[in-house]
Amino acid sequence: MKHEEAAGLGISPLAVAATVRAAYKGVEVSRYRQGDDTWDVFVRLRDEDRRSLGSVDGLFLLNPAGTRVPLENLVDREEDSGPVSVERSNKVRLVKVTASLTGERPLDRVVADVRRGIEALGPVPPGLKVAVTGTRSQMADTFRQLSLALLLGMGLVYVVMAAQFESLLHPFIVMFSIPFAAIGLVAALLVTRTAFSMVAFIGAILLVGYVVNNAILLIDYFNVLRRSGLPLDKAVIIGSRTRLKPILMSTITTILGLLPMALGIGTGSELRAPMARAVFGGLASSTLITLVLIPVLYRLVESRRKVKTP
Repeated sequence: MKHEEAAGLGISPLAVAATVRAAYKGVEVSRYRQGDDTWDVFVRLRDEDRRSLGSVDGLFLLNPAGTRVPLENLVDREEDSGPVSVERSNKVRLVKVTASLTGERPLDRVVADVRRGIEALGPVPPGLKVAVTGTRSQMADTFRQLSLALLLGMGLVYVVMAAQFESLLHPFIVMFSIPFAAIGLVAALLVTRTAFSMVAFIGAILLVGYVVNNAILLIDYFNVLRRSGLPLDKAVIIGSRTRLKPILMSTITTILGLLPMALGIGTGSELRAPMARAVFGGLASSTLITLVLIPVLYRLVESRRKVKTP
């Protein structure tokens, strides 16, 4: 556009753009109503006139003085390729490169490959910024929120157990069973080649409530036996032997109930399977370790408390 000539004639770039837009895309001038039906009425050049840019030279604009100014006096016409539309974010021009997953590879690995490909192109030119957004950024936000939910769940579980046991130490022993659930969770996902997705993360949160049940059964029964007068070692041995069968039965029934979902049977199973596999592996490993670890920790802690008691 010839800015100096246009300014001298009192015509703004916006007026020029609006004239060209009206000629080729059209401008709504009225609405036609017939009964309950309404049609928008647009005015634009004829189809044969819009097939070439030569018609631009025949357009005129009116300046504030009412003089008709040919458009060819205000612009230099050049044919070139360009974007159909220009997107902006916070007044900054934006170019989007989009892609969709085929489901063969997890999102995080694809994003890692994309980042390596961008880095291989060299440093980003000054004034430009590259960002990976869309589903990847949404997943990162979701994982942060789920991490907070996991910590909150662990805190609430500890508070409830502290109120039930009337002790701050025994709930702490119970909480030791939670980290060992991660062993089975990771192993189950690796064996089944399942990505740690948002659904699997929800399964990890569910594990916080599941895995502490076995430790609660053990410690609560240990305390009952000790209040009945049994010594510490005998209470731990009898309590572990007595609670072994109920713990195994409850764990096995839960695992068998999750098995069809973990195997991916049924319509839409690919959405539910990661959660079932996470709970399946975490519950199995935590139960096996809890049956040995919790009695040992309980005896060590209680024996030291007994020695320190005057």
